[in-house]
Amino acid sequence: MSHTKMEDKGAAEQPTPSKATRPSGFLTAEMILAADDITYEDVDVPEWGGGKVRLRLLNAAESMHFQGQLETNRKEAALALFRASVVDPVTGLKLFQESEVFKALRKKSMKVIRRLSDKCLELNGLLDPGREAQLAAKLLREAAVHERDEVASRLNDIADQLVRGAEEGDLGN
Repeated sequence: MSHTKMEDKGAAEQPTPSKATRPSGFLTAEMILAADDITYEDVDVPEWGGGKVRLRLLNAAESMHFQGQLETNRKEAALALFRASVVDPVTGLKLFQESEVFKALRKKSMKVIRRLSDKCLELNGLLDPGREAQLAAKLLREAAVHERDEVASRLNDIADQLVRGAEEGDLGN
């Protein structure tokens, strides 16, 4: 990371855009705002008939709203994150916009919604290291089921180390 010391010249002394020469590689506000940085990920949902759902990265306002909701109502947070992230693959609009449909989601499997919400957290960079370690351990244990005894044993050992490291706050940072 390059740090440059800049003097505070005050608004009157700063160069006008027409006089200033922009250093190569630096973005303008217009370039940043015009960038299409919202990504999508399609996730298989065998529990709901074998189809897929499209998850959308939250924008900054949605992410801040979700994080505020985490602090006030953790019980509804997974469902709210799922609702905010699942979009129609054709229109890009949220699938669950209406409150009645959202209420109906409460009757769906929390295990599935939690799995998809965890994927949303991962996509948005919001997973805490302990939760990431738990998810990695779960995936390793699932993979171990399909391996030979010695490989399965090693995968389970790694999973245990991940969980212990997360509990102790030592994840190699």
